[in-house]
Amino acid sequence: MLLYAHMDPETQKMLRESLELARENNTLLRRMRSAQQRAHIFRIIYWVIILGVTFGAYYMIQPYINDVFGYYNTLTTFGKSSAEGNSSMPDLNQVQDLIKQLQNQ
Repeated sequence: MLLYAHMDPETQKMLRESLELARENNTLLRRMRSAQQRAHIFRIIYWVIILGVTFGAYYMIQPYINDVFGYYNTLTTFGKSSAEGNSSMPDLNQVQDLIKQLQNQ
């Protein structure tokens, strides 16, 4: 308060207002920073959930995808054997095995 004693009243008033505004700004900036940190944490949680659901869904449907690729490979094997001229028709045992695989699914 010793500094205030030598100042005129208008300067003291301006200094007090400046101090009050600085404190108010500090409070607002702290709130903005904490809101920014919360938003960052929620953004990380959001992407973890999105990626978790994506990989979880892939894990759940992976057996079905593998079955489809297995059937595709079996059919391409039939096509290759007939294209090479080994036989015009696939072997009866191969067809029966394919039918059994489809029935078991």
